[in-house]
Amino acid sequence: MYESCSNMFNCGKLNNIGFPFWGDNRPNSCGYPGLKLNCQGSVATIKIMNVTYQVLGVNPDAQILKITREDFSAGICSPEFVNSTLDPTLLDFGIGLQNLTIVYGCGFSLIPSLG
Repeated sequence: MYESCSNMFNCGKLNNIGFPFWGDNRPNSCGYPGLKLNCQGSVATIKIMNVTYQVLGVNPDAQILKITREDFSAGICSPEFVNSTLDPTLLDFGIGLQNLTIVYGCGFSLIPSLG
């Protein structure tokens, strides 16, 4: 098992990613179940709470995972708007940080009801 866990995840500009992540040539026993990385072409992705995110960067020493919603890469006016909910058992916003999504220039029918 040690030998397979010594393999690092590499995809595009994302290189040498190890524990707690797994995926590609790193078996699931090498990381946490909810932290599977995928490589599509040269783009790393991760699926969290049934939403796919592009992985922009990983800093394991600072425990920072930089992600963006994959469905926003083509534009923010998606007809199937889904909340960005992180699994609190795996990931959490840093102290004083929160998710903020600003939708502008979209039809009112795309904005979810707040009631």
